[in-house]
Amino acid sequence: MHDDSTNNQGYEHMLDFQMSWVMRVAASNEIKEKNPILHKRCFDILMKLIGKTNLDQVEVISVKVMKQWKRIDVHAEIVISCSGHNEKHLIVIEDKAYTKIHDDQLNRYEDIINNKYDWDDALKAFEKHFWVITFFGYDKTGDYEKDYWILKSMCDEANADWQLLSYDDILDDYTPTGSEHFDDFWINEW
Repeated sequence: MHDDSTNNQGYEHMLDFQMSWVMRVAASNEIKEKNPILHKRCFDILMKLIGKTNLDQVEVISVKVMKQWKRIDVHAEIVISCSGHNEKHLIVIEDKAYTKIHDDQLNRYEDIINNKYDWDDALKAFEKHFWVITFFGYDKTGDYEKDYWILKSMCDEANADWQLLSYDDILDDYTPTGSEHFDDFWINEW
């Protein structure tokens, strides 16, 4: 692979695509039948992003993903069924691949999302989940890298409930899925 992007923008675009793809796979019944391991792994990541822990009666009904809308890396409208009751979730993701938050990004993005979702009656029902996802992970001592903690502090200072999630913490199971697309990005070293 060759990427001419500067300032690690290539990494952030890859993470945008991967997060979008994972959410769409979690909603795919076709993939659920063809590769149940891949589907389960993507489903688990999606459930982590919407804060669901009891997954017995959860089914993904629909996923609508938008990338780079008003400079927001990813936002997705997710509809799930929990024990026959539908829930709407909005996931907002700002990717930070080896970069910091700048220009009051988190508060600006929150305002953009709130202006869209708080004024439209059809969209008010979405429960919002704000995430910063980073490649900053664990150092050699097993603690998070210094830059992770800097991003965490920036998330804590933002107006919305922005949460930080390290790439290292997204996946709970590193067993290969049989999908080169998933395994090469999430499991294999690159």
